[in-house]
Amino acid sequence: MSLIKHITVLGVDPGTKHLGYCLMKGYLGKFQQVQILDINVFNSRKTTHEEKLKDIFDFFSNYIKAKKPDIVVIENAFLGKNVQTMLKLGRLQGILFAVGHYLKIPILTLTPGEIKQSVTGKGNASKQQVSFMIKQFFQLNDKLKTDATDAAAVAFTYFIKTKKIIHSPTSNWKKFIEQNPDRIL
Repeated sequence: MSLIKHITVLGVDPGTKHLGYCLMKGYLGKFQQVQILDINVFNSRKTTHEEKLKDIFDFFSNYIKAKKPDIVVIENAFLGKNVQTMLKLGRLQGILFAVGHYLKIPILTLTPGEIKQSVTGKGNASKQQVSFMIKQFFQLNDKLKTDATDAAAVAFTYFIKTKKIIHSPTSNWKKFIEQNPDRIL
């Protein structure tokens, strides 16, 4: 049995002003063959934080329904100097989790350090270094915004880090118990 599986991944770089997203397809364990299907930045034109969250919910609900990714991978927010920004990003992340769970799409988060390490080889790389590496690897336009290349880095990291793992969004405890009756207490 082959441990390599074709998969479509939606990478998201969360931000309430500029939210990067990138849809990639490829085979787990063969990241050299990964292709970008769509890459862009969603900019909400709404004024209040609550309206922006609703706008993001609507956009991603429709996007995921249309594109049908196998998994959504989100960059984890990190605590900077502004606690209010962290709270807003936490709410946004909650919205993205809600969309994924509502549409029965698994959600995974990766830390900025994991992403930077995977893409550049340095866990403390700058956004510009990450952007440069993604643009070089996928031969992307130099004018692409860093929010979009960050989202590509998120999705690409999933392919890099998920070597020889079969991801099955339909797996569940019932199946696990059936396959492992000796592990029940």
